[in-house]
Amino acid sequence: VGGLGSVPGSIIGGLFIAILLNMNFRWRGLLRSLVILPMGIPILVAAASVVVMVANIGTLNGIIWDTLHLTDKPVSFQVTYFPIIFAEVWKLTPYAVLVILAGLEAIPESIYEAAKTMGATPLQQFWRITLPLVWPSIVVAFTLRLAEVFKMFAFPLLIGREGTGNVLSKLSWEAYKSSVQRGALQSEASVYALCMVFLSISFLLLLGCIYWSYKWIKSRTQK
Repeated sequence: VGGLGSVPGSIIGGLFIAILLNMNFRWRGLLRSLVILPMGIPILVAAASVVVMVANIGTLNGIIWDTLHLTDKPVSFQVTYFPIIFAEVWKLTPYAVLVILAGLEAIPESIYEAAKTMGATPLQQFWRITLPLVWPSIVVAFTLRLAEVFKMFAFPLLIGREGTGNVLSKLSWEAYKSSVQRGALQSEASVYALCMVFLSISFLLLLGCIYWSYKWIKSRTQK
C-alpha cells in the first residue's frame, strides 16, 4: 500500500515540476540541479532524516503539536504509511522529472504558437497539446516507478513501524532467512511463489496502463 501510494505522488509531482522546469526563467539550470539532488543522497541518510522528521518528538510534531497547537498530543506518524510514502516520493520523484522533462522538451514550440494564434487558453493547451504529447514519457516514468515499488526494501526496513514495513521484498527476505535457519525448502519455495505472483500482478498493471494510454491518446487525437 505504501509503495503503490507513492507512485501517483511521484508521477503527478514529477509532471508539475517538469512543466515548471520547462519554462524560460532565470536560474533555470540551477533549479534543475537542485531538483535532482535527492538522487545523490544515500538511502540510509534519507531514511534517518525522515525518521527524525516524523518521530513523536520530531519536526512535524514540533510544528503541529507544540507550535501551532493543532492537536492535544503528538501525532503517531510512524504507525502509518506516511513516512514510507513521503520518503519514496522525495527520493524517486527526480527520476520522473527527468523522463517527463525530456518528453516536454521534444514538443515543438510551433504547436503552442499555432494554438495561441487560434485563441487557445493555457488550460486548453495543457489538455489538448501538452498532456497527450508527453503521455508516452509519463507511461515510461510510471513503468520505472512501478518497477521500483515492487523491489523497494531499504525504506520499509529502516522506517517501517507497526507492520507498515510489510512490503514484498522485506517479507520475502524475512521468510527466506527464517527458512534457511530452519532448513525448510518449502518456505523457500513459498517465497519464490510470492515473488512470481507480485511480478505477474505488476506486469498486468503495466499492460493495462499501456493499453488504456493508447486508447486515451487515440480518442483525443480523433477529436
